[in-house]
Amino acid sequence: MPLPEDELIRFRQELIRFPSPSGKGKGVANWVAFKMKELGYDEVVVDDWGNVVRKIQGEIGESTECNLNIGQRGRAEIIIKTFGKSAHSSNPSSGVNAVYHMIPIIKAIANINLPRDEFLGEAIIELTDIISSPIQGRLCCQTYVW
Repeated sequence: MPLPEDELIRFRQELIRFPSPSGKGKGVANWVAFKMKELGYDEVVVDDWGNVVRKIQGEIGESTECNLNIGQRGRAEIIIKTFGKSAHSSNPSSGVNAVYHMIPIIKAIANINLPRDEFLGEAIIELTDIISSPIQGRLCCQTYVW
């Protein structure tokens, strides 16, 4: 159900005015759900993480001739922490390197059999960051990884 161009432009202008930092998008999600109900969607749900759930139509960044298209399929950020015991890298046996605790977790996540949705397509999971402490490159075993 394409929107008339002026309504679509107004919708986009309102949408980009909503602040929605990561993990705090419930306000904009509630507004999008309200707009979807106005457009005639019979079932629209905002989950605990601020995702609008149903056959979602959003905007994508390429030209679509003012038609709505799937923009994203939701996002979750998972933080996993491992701990070790600090030691100088010249004597690693006196400590426990937290990085080595993280390796099997990363491998297990990479091997998760993810579902495929008929409408949204393949689910995706991706490692995007590894942080360790003490500061990397200080010649010591890492005591904390997240």
